[in-house]
Amino acid sequence: MNSSKSLLLFLSLGSLLGAQTAPSPLVTQKCAPCHGPDLNGVGGVFPSLLSSKVVKQGGLDAVVKFITYGSPPDSQSLVKMPAKGGHLDLTDEQIKQIAEEVIEHAVAYKPAKVSPN
Repeated sequence: MNSSKSLLLFLSLGSLLGAQTAPSPLVTQKCAPCHGPDLNGVGGVFPSLLSSKVVKQGGLDAVVKFITYGSPPDSQSLVKMPAKGGHLDLTDEQIKQIAEEVIEHAVAYKPAKVSPN
């Protein structure tokens, strides 16, 4: 089985078994300061990782690349993410761990329904 299918199977099983409800200490320390404690964005300035197109559709390699190199030059975000989110001490293994976990949270994410008034 190729790595993409293995990751998808792993993430799907994680969702079925009850994906981690709170971010790990690594994600809390490195991602939550900008993306919020629930990773769902902050004030329209820092985007949600849970509904991010890169996270939801890009796959592990795309998320690792985004974390490693930061926002691309053509990014429409108000604030551009620097390489490694500004944490230049992140190792390749930590970046992969963060990417896998963020994808897991995004797969499990169910947006709150807004009730009409």
